[in-house]
Amino acid sequence: MGERLDADRRLVRTLQRLRARYGTGPLRLRLLLRRVVLVLSHEDAHRVLDASPDPYATAARAKKAALGRFEPHGVLISDAADRPDRRRWNEVVLDTSAPLHHLAGPMVAVVREEADALLAEVAGGDGVLDWPRFVASWFRIARRVTLGDAARDDTVLTDQLARLRGQARSGRSARRCVTRSSAGCVPTSSGPSRAAWPPAPPAARRPRTRPRWSRFRSGCSPSTLRGSRASARSPC
Repeated sequence: MGERLDADRRLVRTLQRLRARYGTGPLRLRLLLRRVVLVLSHEDAHRVLDASPDPYATAARAKKAALGRFEPHGVLISDAADRPDRRRWNEVVLDTSAPLHHLAGPMVAVVREEADALLAEVAGGDGVLDWPRFVASWFRIARRVTLGDAARDDTVLTDQLARLRGQARSGRSARRCVTRSSAGCVPTSSGPSRAAWPPAPPAARRPRTRPRWSRFRSGCSPSTLRGSRASARSPC
């Protein structure tokens, strides 16, 4: 949807107009129920990033409301005490200090294989590379790089993860629950409320991602990102 609306280009143009009108300094804005400060220069952006998480915390209320339900130990929502150790672990797994990741070779090989398969699919069809085809190929690459070749076609796993992320993002939505049914909470548009929407699904209906994740023991191979994670801190 964002691509169809050209949202990135519109946002960049809006920021450029604001900078041309108000200068390069931080710009305070009042948006409905909250206030924000826009950083409009690369110098200020570097200053904010270099001084996080204290005093510029990345654990904003909206981020914690969403990520706290999906990845509660993520670096972005970690406090000053936990963040250094978690960030070091991320940097080990991602080879931040190296010019190339140590898995760059296998990753590039996977990308080339999937790109060739995608082009062959397009050429054998209507000749159009559309978004559904591209994103399907993208997630095949992501599953292979992260979990190994055995996960290539497990679309159920990535669909479950996408659903969980969607539920996490929606957990802070301003909706009011006026009645309940087998479908859950029915919202009204009569104003903001602190009630989470949608409600957390019952345990029996929650996607069982962990058992599916654990199916891919080949993902513990040192040629996958999951294997790098295991060698950095914890077992697969």
